[in-house]
Amino acid sequence: MASSILLSFLRDMLSAYQPTAAMPKMVVATPANHWHELGALIAAIIAAESGWHAYYFGPNLPAEEIAAAAGYKAAAAVALSVVYHDADRQALREIKRLRHYLTDDVAIIIGGNGVRSYQSELKQINVLHPLNFSEFRDTLDRLT
Repeated sequence: MASSILLSFLRDMLSAYQPTAAMPKMVVATPANHWHELGALIAAIIAAESGWHAYYFGPNLPAEEIAAAAGYKAAAAVALSVVYHDADRQALREIKRLRHYLTDDVAIIIGGNGVRSYQSELKQINVLHPLNFSEFRDTLDRLT
């Protein structure tokens, strides 16, 4: 129940931001088989606070759907939250597929505890992986 209340509160916070046409656009989600969406919602709010138009698409999305959303919204970046360690290899496959579907000018930013075990592989495929929300904010500033 507490998680549901917190999710509702965070969604309300995100909807309070009024983006302008000039703001860079970002798609935020969690990859397939990742249902824990609190980090993704917090990332969307941080992006909105940092001057981005953050479109939150929710949890458990396959790479194809995330890429389609990024294309449809003309997003300059995609941010994903990866929490589960037990699905590391599957998440890495999804991230690689996403990188394949997106053009090189669309930044992919991955955060969460589930990312720690494959940081070197993320560098190889040009995926940014800030270690905390402060670094995420810095990454957003560098992208604008």
